[in-house]
Amino acid sequence: MWTISRRTTVISGALVTLVLVLVSSYLLMAIQSPDSEPWPSFTMTYEDIGFYSDGAEERHVRRTQMLAYAARRDWKATVIRTEPETVEILSRQASFVGSWLALDGDTLTVYDSVTDETRTERVGPDDFDLPPAFGSRCLTPGSLPKDRTPELTTADPIVCFPDCADSRVSPALRYHLPDCGLTIFLDDERGIPIFLGSSGLVVQEIKVDDEPLRVLSDAPT
Repeated sequence: MWTISRRTTVISGALVTLVLVLVSSYLLMAIQSPDSEPWPSFTMTYEDIGFYSDGAEERHVRRTQMLAYAARRDWKATVIRTEPETVEILSRQASFVGSWLALDGDTLTVYDSVTDETRTERVGPDDFDLPPAFGSRCLTPGSLPKDRTPELTTADPIVCFPDCADSRVSPALRYHLPDCGLTIFLDDERGIPIFLGSSGLVVQEIKVDDEPLRVLSDAPT
C-alpha cells in the first residue's frame, strides 16, 4: 500500500524528473514565420525512443506513437504502445501508454499516464515546435537537405498520398548526411521524414492529406 512517506516523496521526485525529460525532449524551437506551414496535414504512426528516470538513473523505452498533425501550431502525439510494455520505477510497475503531448496555438500540454497529471506551458508566437522524434538538427521542416543529392529508394512504411486504396510501393529519398547518418524522406519537396537515424524516428504508416510534390520520381502512390 502506498502512503505519504519518504518513498512517496522519492517516487514523486522521479516522476517529476520524467515529466521534465519528456517536455524537454518534445520541445524544438526554431525561428519561423508564424504563418508558415511546412507540411500538409497528415496522420502518422511512428516509433521513437523515450527517456525516463527510475529515481537512480536515466533509462529508455521504445515507443510507438500516433501523431495527428493539422498544422505547425495544431498537433497531438499519443503513445499507443511501448517496448517493454511496463517499466519499474522504485518497485512500481508503470506504463507510458496513453501519455500524450499536444500543441494548440500557443499552449503546449503534456499528459503523463504514469502520474495521471496534465501540465501546460506557453510557447512564443515565433517558436516552431515539433513532436519529440522530429527534434533533429538534420531536419528543416518544409524543405529537403540543401546541397545534397538524394538516392531514389522505396519507402518501408505504408504511405498514402492521400488515398490508401492499394499497397503499391511508394518512392522515397535517401540521404547520408554528415553527423546525422542515414536520413530518409518521402519523395516530396516538402521534406516529410520517415526515418531519422539521428533521433531514432522510424515511421510505420503515414497518410498525407494532399497530393505529392515529387522530386525524383513520377511513380504512382
